[in-house]
Amino acid sequence: MKYLSIFFSTIILLSCNNQSTQKEESNTAFKPTITCYLYTLNNDTVKLQLKDSNNIISGNLDYLPYEKDGTIGTLYDLKFIGDTLFGMYKSYQEGMESVGEIAMLKKGNTIILTNDNVEGENYKLDSLYTNGKFVNRSKITFAGDTLQLVNCK
Repeated sequence: MKYLSIFFSTIILLSCNNQSTQKEESNTAFKPTITCYLYTLNNDTVKLQLKDSNNIISGNLDYLPYEKDGTIGTLYDLKFIGDTLFGMYKSYQEGMESVGEIAMLKKGNTIILTNDNVEGENYKLDSLYTNGKFVNRSKITFAGDTLQLVNCK
């Protein structure tokens, strides 16, 4: 009987140690991945930060032209379809809020933005110019700024 109780005590201790190890492993598995991209030209800057937390992608995108009002905003509902990242961009410029669909092309260590949401016929804005979306996703062109992968600060 004495040996039987030692045997069960040992099994219980081993199973408790195994459970704590599994909890530690699962906590580290959900650490979000943050990647940053940057574009600069003549003191104009575009900063992009993407956060991937268990395949839920969000981020920030800031357009900071030199000596002009910039646009800062958050990205949400982001999803890769092939090498193109689609989502929504909620931005603020001169105290005005706007929300619009956004698309970015991932190419190696770069992200290429589209100008379609600024100019062109493939982007539709509401009458107040505060909400916008692409007319046809298959016709988006990526001729905007090319942001380079950088270390996040």
